[in-house]
Amino acid sequence: IYREILEAQPSHVAAREALERLAQDISWRAEIADVLEPLYVQLGDWERLVGLLRLRLELMDFPADRCAALRRIAELTEEKLGRPEDAFRAYCEALKADPEDGLVWPHLERLAESCGAWRQLTEVSEQVADEIGDDIEQRETLLKVGGWYREKLGELRESERIYRQVLDNDPGNEVALGALESIYTEQ
Repeated sequence: IYREILEAQPSHVAAREALERLAQDISWRAEIADVLEPLYVQLGDWERLVGLLRLRLELMDFPADRCAALRRIAELTEEKLGRPEDAFRAYCEALKADPEDGLVWPHLERLAESCGAWRQLTEVSEQVADEIGDDIEQRETLLKVGGWYREKLGELRESERIYRQVLDNDPGNEVALGALESIYTEQ
């Protein structure tokens, strides 16, 4: 009945609030979210939409699905709510959900620059590097981390540690070798 009321009168507060209460029950959540999500979009109620999407996360088992939902949360948080720091955190969650999702990286780097969050990005990226199954992607992630330690954080020892880790798995890696040579000449 609430669906019918909201279809006829989208601004009906009592019907919306009743569905929001019911959405807290996980057994009703998916069906209710299907009703509330387009309503929130229509009303431009981005805060409630982000909250609803967070509730939907509890229903998602697959990393790619969780990552996509967290990317959407991050986009809405940044673009509609104007909270880049919260968007950065949501993108970090997305990276943890699916470390091999290439769509997250450009946003993380952009927001790390604008929010001054290089330390957080470096730490999260280093944590997820071990979870990346593809050797090439793992190496590329570690090379990014090594570069950030050096260029963004000025931590040459940490940068050296990461580049040595790359060389442990790929002894001839020219990027890591060149970076280490540069680090040694700076010290």
